[in-house]
Amino acid sequence: MKRFKYKARSEGGKAVKGILFAEDRTHLSVLLQERDLFLLSCKEISNGKRETRTLFSRVSLGEISLFCRQFSIMLNSGVPVAECLEALCQQSYSGELQRVVASVYRDVLEGKSLDKAFAAHPRVFSPYFASMVRLGAESGALPDVMNSCASYFENQERVRRRLSSALAYPAFLLVMLAVVCVCVVGFVIPAFKDAIDELGVRDIPPVTKAVFAVSGFLQSNGGFILLIALGVIALIVIISLTDRGRMLAHRALMSLPLIKSVSVNTVCAGFARSVCLLLANGTDILEALRGGAFGVKNRYAQKRIYDAVEELKKGKSAVNALRSSEIFPDIFIQMVSVGEKSGSLCEVMEKCALYYESRAEASTNRILSVIQPALLIVVGLIIALVFLSVYSPIMGLMNGI
Repeated sequence: MKRFKYKARSEGGKAVKGILFAEDRTHLSVLLQERDLFLLSCKEISNGKRETRTLFSRVSLGEISLFCRQFSIMLNSGVPVAECLEALCQQSYSGELQRVVASVYRDVLEGKSLDKAFAAHPRVFSPYFASMVRLGAESGALPDVMNSCASYFENQERVRRRLSSALAYPAFLLVMLAVVCVCVVGFVIPAFKDAIDELGVRDIPPVTKAVFAVSGFLQSNGGFILLIALGVIALIVIISLTDRGRMLAHRALMSLPLIKSVSVNTVCAGFARSVCLLLANGTDILEALRGGAFGVKNRYAQKRIYDAVEELKKGKSAVNALRSSEIFPDIFIQMVSVGEKSGSLCEVMEKCALYYESRAEASTNRILSVIQPALLIVVGLIIALVFLSVYSPIMGLMNGI
């Protein structure tokens, strides 16, 4: 089917605009007449490629949450899935999400199941989301599932925003440090050196000589150093885009002393939140653990969870399977054990999610509480060094008068 943007008029003379899928203009006119609308004009809209994606086409979790919430409300009101998607196609989402929703709508009209239509766009709707939709459709609880997904994505977006806010000040300090270094090396030190040379000062303190030497070296080789730095950054980015490189990087995040606590707490929170959502919607423990891996962004942790699921298939208990992954803390394993024995694993997972989300935030704040003063000290030392290197020759010159 083709996608048309149309202008129509109702029986009362009211102008109506919208988007519909139809075989051609005639089919579009028939569809509008069924709604008591008279077609005035229409224009075919290109559906584009399915997975064309640019740096600026990313869909935010907040927008996906809004989509799920609106979808849930319409489903609860008794609106069929296809009509829900048709209405959602006309919402003011970002260009990328509008394109994807329109593609999902087209696939559903062509007979594809809803979960497979979502699964065709894994960069916007994750496999975890597609599996949730499949479970909701099979159990007849799709409205509740979409509402749960909306709450899940809202929580993820809230956590992401808190982390972004916490990192904003250190990022500002880093930028300020870079600006200070550039100004000192590029302008302050050269200007002062020229003034010293003009005055014919010969007895220059060692600190000042060292600062002059460093400034001269950076000025002479600044372009080369910048190219090397950019090359190293580009190499790191290229390696991180490969599966093996991403796996190594994520494994390092789970091992490095300062970052380990944040990474482990984030993995536990994401896994527990996903498992809780799946169990709450009637998924068995095996599928819940497998689906829980989709809620984890760390690739290394995902692999270890998949290995744990394989152990579960061989007859191990959930506790022993998760313990074999060697990524979850003992307290997490103990809480899972309590939930498994008491038959309240869903409730326990929800408490785990809340606990580890707070732990992740506390760990991040603890690291930032170390980084922020350290950056301020570095900036202060640079300024003090420049002041000392400038002040010493001036004092020596004044004493010689």
